[in-house]
Amino acid sequence: MRTRETHINVRTTPEEKERFERNARLCGMSLSAYLRTLANGHTPKVLPPLEYSELMRMISNLYADFNETGERKYAELLVNILLEMQAAITPDKRGTANGNDKNLADS
Repeated sequence: MRTRETHINVRTTPEEKERFERNARLCGMSLSAYLRTLANGHTPKVLPPLEYSELMRMISNLYADFNETGERKYAELLVNILLEMQAAITPDKRGTANGNDKNLADS
């Protein structure tokens, strides 16, 4: 486990601090983790609603059913849907904006 013992002090306005803390909470991250993620060129994303996990499970089950019955065309379609859903909620590792980050400050 990494030990993080070096501190960086940054001055902000109270409003900026509140915005950083709110955005970190929306992403399910600590303030430190949120700021480190931004500083490392990644774009944190807001956590998906709880219903997202249930939808992913249902689509995964459909994929398994189609795959077992030989309906490969539909299985492949479902895999593509799952990949698109995952891409929509995961951080962009290239550090470029990809949607949700535009709304973080407005939340």
